[in-house]
This record gives sequence, structure tokens and C-alpha cells, in this order.
Amino acid sequence: MRIIVLLLESNQKKYYGDLKKYITNQLALPCQVILKKTTAHKNKTSILGKVALQMNAKCGNTLWSVKIKHSFWAKKRIAYGAFSVSRNVKPEAKKKVGVET
Repeated sequence: MRIIVLLLESNQKKYYGDLKKYITNQLALPCQVILKKTTAHKNKTSILGKVALQMNAKCGNTLWSVKIKHSFWAKKRIAYGAFSVSRNVKPEAKKKVGVET
């Protein structure tokens, strides 16, 4: 799989949309645009690692998967979950909701 990586100066952001459209529509290739200031960040390893994950996903790869060996999943099921926190509520009062169908 091929991917185009573009490194732009911060003052070239205006070209981002046009470049992205051309590469994805005309060349039919995934592309990743990185601003030069992103590569100069003090937490460079973490940021560039996340960029690498985005590039991997754009190439059609699965980032994470979970193997579950349990009879619960033997039938076709969908599990939904939600986590809610209110600013005015103490941390011990956090709400967790789960629904299984």
C-alpha cells in the first residue's frame, strides 16, 4: 500500500484542503499532512506515534483488536456502553451504563 506524506510549514495550511482533495480524488491514494511545527513539539515521540497510527488506519489496517473467548459471544450480540460525568457531581457518583441486546 502506498501513502503520500506531506510536510507543510504552518503558513501553508491554506493549501491543505486542495492538496488533500487532489491526492484522494485524482490520485486515489491516502495521504497524511503534517505541519512542521508538529514535528518540533517537545512530546515528539508521542505525537509522531499517533500520526503513524493514523497513517496505518488510512492504509486500511486494523489498529486494535480484542480476542474474546467466552460463551457470551457465541450468539450474535451487540453491546452498548456509555460513561457520563457531570462537573457538579463528586467523582464517586460517576454513572456507567451498559446494555446488551
